[in-house]
Amino acid sequence: MLEDSTRTLQAVLESPDARAALHERSDELNEAFLMVLAANLEAARQHGQEDFAAHLEEVHRLTIEVIQSKLPPEERFINELLMTETPQESTKLLRQNASLVTADFVRKLNELADEQDQRKNKELVTHLRRLAREASAMLF
Repeated sequence: MLEDSTRTLQAVLESPDARAALHERSDELNEAFLMVLAANLEAARQHGQEDFAAHLEEVHRLTIEVIQSKLPPEERFINELLMTETPQESTKLLRQNASLVTADFVRKLNELADEQDQRKNKELVTHLRRLAREASAMLF
């Protein structure tokens, strides 16, 4: 799996249009690809290859953009909420997108929190539970 991801990254890096290359390989953009990308980025930084590191950072940004574009609206919205820096920002975003806040949306937030709890990702669990509580309160 990592070998496949390494080949995918190499193909993207060799392409004159990284965005197009990532879109063509969108089915290959997974956790393993992100791990390979992160490892290469860290190695470039450690070796003082700042130009290459900057290129890898751009590939990372584009990768997230392509992955996000393939997600259903509900999952894109959850990712947007998780990227907010403060609880106030996420509350504001929830209120601005009240039409997306449904019982199923709250259920999805709680399911994601349960999954992250299994992975012992306490910070994310706390964030997801808070979002679920706020979203649930909006339903009443």
